Amino acid sequence: MNNTASRFTQTFYLAFLILSALVYKGYSQVVPMALKYQAVARNSSGEELVNANIDVRMSVIAGNPDGVTEWKEIHSNVQTSRFGLFTVLVGKGERSGGIVERFEDIPWSESNHYLKVEIKFNQEFLVMGTSQFLSVPYALFAQKALNPGPQGPPGPQGEKGDPGDPASDDQTLSFEGENLSIEGGNTVNLGTLKQYLSLKGDTLSLTNGNYVMLTDVVDDADADPTNELQDLSIEGKILSITYGNSITLPDSVDDADADPNNEIQDLELNEHILKITGNPEANPIDLSGYLDNSDNQQLSYDPATHILTLSDGGTVDLTGLLEDDDPDPSNEIQDLQLNGNILTITRNGSPTSIDLAKYLDNTDDQQLTYNSSSGMLTLENGGNADLSELKNIPLVGFRALKETTSLHVTVPDSAILKFENEIYDYGDVYDPSAGLFTTPENGVYFFYVTFNSGSKQTVKVLKNGSHFTTFFGGSTSSFEGFTSFSFMEYLYSGETISIQVNIDGIGNCGIGTFSGFRVH
Repeated sequence: MNNTASRFTQTFYLAFLILSALVYKGYSQVVPMALKYQAVARNSSGEELVNANIDVRMSVIAGNPDGVTEWKEIHSNVQTSRFGLFTVLVGKGERSGGIVERFEDIPWSESNHYLKVEIKFNQEFLVMGTSQFLSVPYALFAQKALNPGPQGPPGPQGEKGDPGDPASDDQTLSFEGENLSIEGGNTVNLGTLKQYLSLKGDTLSLTNGNYVMLTDVVDDADADPTNELQDLSIEGKILSITYGNSITLPDSVDDADADPNNEIQDLELNEHILKITGNPEANPIDLSGYLDNSDNQQLSYDPATHILTLSDGGTVDLTGLLEDDDPDPSNEIQDLQLNGNILTITRNGSPTSIDLAKYLDNTDDQQLTYNSSSGMLTLENGGNADLSELKNIPLVGFRALKETTSLHVTVPDSAILKFENEIYDYGDVYDPSAGLFTTPENGVYFFYVTFNSGSKQTVKVLKNGSHFTTFFGGSTSSFEGFTSFSFMEYLYSGETISIQVNIDGIGNCGIGTFSGFRVH
């Protein structure tokens, strides 16, 4: 046995001797009117109610578990331990019912008695169990035998005996070893009355007595809960102490002191205002003065004057770079130019011509057909798709070609492109004379446009006659040559889509295609 267990055993042994002495001296004292009850509180799932305040109701019932309730009491705010263990004194709670007014008035001798235990959950007491009292509570009744009853009537006078030897009453008790002797009398061996406590593991045993398990008991041998060994635990923001209460830690406290000037802080930027966190009186810093916008400028070049201009940044005359004094043609300012499908470079007397015609694969010049009987949608040279599951959905789609360059537009005019050669039109949704697609019903629609311009132009999409988006070109730029683009949009019934062209010079519009269909 280790030193701790040895001291623990010695302490219990000393307590047992003191208790024995109190018992011998206490027969004339009043028996305490209370019964110690200890149990583990559990919830409806069988889990221990750890470090919790609970309300416990005790009922003493006579005869059988469903008999008459003689005493009922409530113990409020009972504290459970970290194992869910709680202890109450039955008889010391607040009376809440029963046929007797005081706990000491319970007639223990008249019938068997049962103890019913209830714990409050969600404002309602639920029965934890009912068990029969065994021999221990009836000691409360036995204590009445320790108190003398009323004096009875005097009996008849007996005969006078012979006078005794006055010396016979002068006797002496002696105790040696385990033997108690009286002078002139017998000797009693008290060795059989000795008992010893022993501790093995968490089991405390008494010789010639019972044993108890110390797994769930307090940390020492006294009954004072204020000097128990305890520990702190934290789960989330809940800080708890064993055999004590728990507190919720606030979010704003970073350490144990109350000084807000030494907290860990951070920077936060709202719009252009910079502040430091953790200080309600933090000084805001306006950083808008650092937004000089020096990068938000436009660079432009005037080919007539050869002046390069930076908005808000001055100008540079590049005239001197046009004709320099060295004979090296490799450091001249040059540019690319496209004539038809032929790409060349400027400022080169014999430039290499690059024919871009092979990049016009004309894969867009295909036919899309639909077989209403089989539900098969077929793209020429492009495979097919089975739309039989969509046969109940009306097919909406069109394809039209613009094969002439007759449309003539001059700056700053614009015009609607009219793809006058209608290849197919399912649902009668495209008007080639107006270049206008009209949605027959709500849905998601996909559109595809190809265009080959012979001059610098800008292409826009109009929705309901208003500018919807610009795919190529803009207010200061344009394109020249072949281009294609596609877009998808959710349209409501009756809305329209058309293609508009703006020309950055005088010239004809090129050829192209315009197609679209409903996808959902």
